Amino acid sequence: MESVQFGSEVSDIQEELVRLNLKILSMIESFVIIETQADMDRLNGEIRLKLDLMRKGVENLRTLARHQVNSDSAVMLKADANSHEDQMTGCHLAFKKANIACMSRLYAKGKENLMSKARRSNLDLKQKDKEEVVSESGKATEKLRLISRNLAQTVENSSRTIGELVDSSKTMSDTNEEFKSIGGGISQARRLITKFGRRETTDRLLILLAAAFFFSVVFYILKKRVFGPLDPFELLWKSITAFVRTVLNLLLSGDSKDTGNNNVGNMPKQSDPHHAEL
Repeated sequence: MESVQFGSEVSDIQEELVRLNLKILSMIESFVIIETQADMDRLNGEIRLKLDLMRKGVENLRTLARHQVNSDSAVMLKADANSHEDQMTGCHLAFKKANIACMSRLYAKGKENLMSKARRSNLDLKQKDKEEVVSESGKATEKLRLISRNLAQTVENSSRTIGELVDSSKTMSDTNEEFKSIGGGISQARRLITKFGRRETTDRLLILLAAAFFFSVVFYILKKRVFGPLDPFELLWKSITAFVRTVLNLLLSGDSKDTGNNNVGNMPKQSDPHHAEL
């Protein structure tokens, strides 16, 4: 081991592999004393865990063999790894055989227990007295009677519930019809309110027109009967119309003068006969 690199690690791995191999074999021998399926499952889990550790140890040993500088050391470590792998394969085979044998034994034991229980139950049935059988039959009959009574009551409750549902559906349909009639009344009332609103507007307009007509008549009567020719409104109106007429006349006269001057300027000049003879 002196020429082997990582000698302490290699030694630890080899010792661990030997220990795991012996532990697995010892645990496989424990299948003989297994009595229940739960104990068998627990032992299977422990053995699989040990086999996984052994597989990892073999892989680590191969990794160390690949990292060896000395070829003889590498060959030796590979041979050790192969040897431990063969041991692991043997443990696998022994584990499978022990597992199958244990399962067969537990199956046979369970079958035997079932058969013995069946035989004991048959014996117990045969040992029962006729009075007990009659009593049990009476109890069964009473239970059936109670069940039939409960079923009849359930059917009656169901029929009552169906009747209530029918009444409820009828009530809902009547309520729906009432809602429809109420909706029609509300629509008609809305139309009437709208119509009354329009009539109110029309009435207000008529009242305003009547008031205007009334005040116009009153004003006309006052003008003709009270004020007469000294009506201030009439005098104001005549003054305004006279002022407007004067302004319009002034504007019209100014426009006519401008038009006449333009026409005079545009007339052609008469030619001098003396200049024409020259």
